[in-house]
Amino acid sequence: MTEEQEERFVSAFEQIATALTGIHDNQEKQFAKQWPERKEVHEAVYSRVPTEEDLIREAHGGASAGSTEEWLTLLEREEYIGQREREFLAAQTAAAASAKTSEESGPEGGSTEAPEDQAGDASIGAGDHTTI
Repeated sequence: MTEEQEERFVSAFEQIATALTGIHDNQEKQFAKQWPERKEVHEAVYSRVPTEEDLIREAHGGASAGSTEEWLTLLEREEYIGQREREFLAAQTAAAASAKTSEESGPEGGSTEAPEDQAGDASIGAGDHTTI
């Protein structure tokens, strides 16, 4: 082999090495792009489009963060009761108290009304029903 052929072999191998280095760099870049380094892991966020039922519940206050226990005991809190509600509750309490006292006194407790099943003489006209 001559000296000129040896130089051509060395030059060819150098060009092959340069080409393989370029191919290797391109492959590394492609790999990094397709499979990037893993980033910091965080909790998954689940979301969905609200249905018609969800929208109705939200409109009626069913989508709140409060528990059912809080919703059921809402009337016991003074801060949520308005003036009209207080008057209504007072009237209910007074009606319940008067009904309780009238039950305790019995039917002869001084009531001027006759029971429904016992019609009094005042409801029937005395002279009008002679032909019946």
